[in-house]
Amino acid sequence: MILACDPELWSQSIQLMQSAAEVAAEDAAVFEVAEARRSLRSSVLEMLQDLLGGLSGGTRPRVLRAPAEQHRLVDAVENLLGADPAQVPTAIGLAAALGMSVPRLRRVIRARYGMSLQRLLLLRRLIRFAKALRSAGPSGPTLQQIASTHGFSDLRELEREYRKVFSAGFEQFDRDRCAPGTGCAAMLSLAAD
Repeated sequence: MILACDPELWSQSIQLMQSAAEVAAEDAAVFEVAEARRSLRSSVLEMLQDLLGGLSGGTRPRVLRAPAEQHRLVDAVENLLGADPAQVPTAIGLAAALGMSVPRLRRVIRARYGMSLQRLLLLRRLIRFAKALRSAGPSGPTLQQIASTHGFSDLRELEREYRKVFSAGFEQFDRDRCAPGTGCAAMLSLAAD
């Protein structure tokens, strides 16, 4: 089930959540104050009420129901994406595995998730990358190795996308574990600025 709501309200909701994430990333102690938590909770609840009920004079939200076939295809995509975490999925590979065309798969993903297939695949890779980055121990792989394993070759582009999604950089990653000649240390120093 998908809720189609006012695009302007949706944009404002995204901005609210991104702002809260940025504040939490910059100074997590802010939310230790009860009034700050109450204020954020109030803003989020008001935003949800507007999204679900619509504003007077604005576009009323509609529930869009996906057909059963679309549900089956989405479940199959989810199963394929979760089957082999080490594999870097591609649109062509997924479509071939599902026995469908890439354009049809793109339409199904857009209808279900409200984003492009490429964006969904990038988000999945970023989530797996973040998990691997967090779990890497002191004697584990370098940042470059973790990035390569998850299909990222351009560390600057990876840093940019990572920041957009997680509102954080690689500051917590150990600089001493960067492989020589990879540009990793330079990128980490940029991230710390």
